Amino acid sequence: MFKAVCYGILSSLFFSVTFILNREMSLNAGSWEWSAALRFIFMLPLLFIILLPKQSFMLPLKKVKQNPFIWLLWSTVGFGLFYAPLCYAASFAPAWLIASSWQLTIPIGVLLTPVFATKVLGKSFVQKVFATISWKILSLSCIIVFGVILLLYPEFHLNNDGIIIAVLWILVGTIAYPLGNRKIMLGTGCDLTTFQRMFGMCVASMPFWIVIVSIAMLQGKFPSNSQLMQSGIIAVCSGIIATWLLFESASMVRTNLHQIAVIESTQAGEVIFTLLGGILFFNDSMPTLISWCGIVLIIGGMLLNSFYANKLQK
Repeated sequence: MFKAVCYGILSSLFFSVTFILNREMSLNAGSWEWSAALRFIFMLPLLFIILLPKQSFMLPLKKVKQNPFIWLLWSTVGFGLFYAPLCYAASFAPAWLIASSWQLTIPIGVLLTPVFATKVLGKSFVQKVFATISWKILSLSCIIVFGVILLLYPEFHLNNDGIIIAVLWILVGTIAYPLGNRKIMLGTGCDLTTFQRMFGMCVASMPFWIVIVSIAMLQGKFPSNSQLMQSGIIAVCSGIIATWLLFESASMVRTNLHQIAVIESTQAGEVIFTLLGGILFFNDSMPTLISWCGIVLIIGGMLLNSFYANKLQK
């Protein structure tokens, strides 16, 4: 479990690149539609190359062909309805605030636990068992959420309508991401490797991204060279490295839905890494005293979640 948590925290470092560069693209008049779609358009050939040895890409394609509706639905939810709202929100809020609001996925991931079932094999039957909510983990996750609230408080105090719009769209992504990814991981994609599952979901989400870029082109929006380059960086750092680390960490504990929720809670590290990245590379302003209190609570919540997860395993 410790290794899985370390993978999760490391993935949050690479995911923070997404928030920082998406904000930079939005400030430079980059289309949010292209920012969203290009990440997955670039990811597709990269994943294909990774899976090219031994033709490992064939199995996920076979899975998609066998259950096209399931893959199209949950890949669109897990990739499309997760990332498009984040890119749109970048037009209204700074990177650190989006990363902070994204941590709402932590209690939502815990609350979604009863939606999923694991199969229990008996001598003559297969039974689906639905997990119950771990109120201990939920209470620990709420410490992180309270830290996020402290980070957001100074911005909401200014009655900024743009911030409210951003948070509402981010909320859509916080529900879509764990829902779509868990549905694939615990369902038809359960016997795939992490890269195979990512490739299958990337392929199945392409119709959604084609619609998104078609709408952008009809409005006369096309990506600049800078947007292409930054989207490529996001595709590698967040789309490949960070997503693999997160999926791999979740796969390590896939039989325990409570521990999967804990792995998802490690993404709170994105707040810290995004803040530091914005300050070091883009001269963002330093957080207020209240914001620093929120950061301390987020780190504390992560550590408590990890400690309790180890107790669950023993």
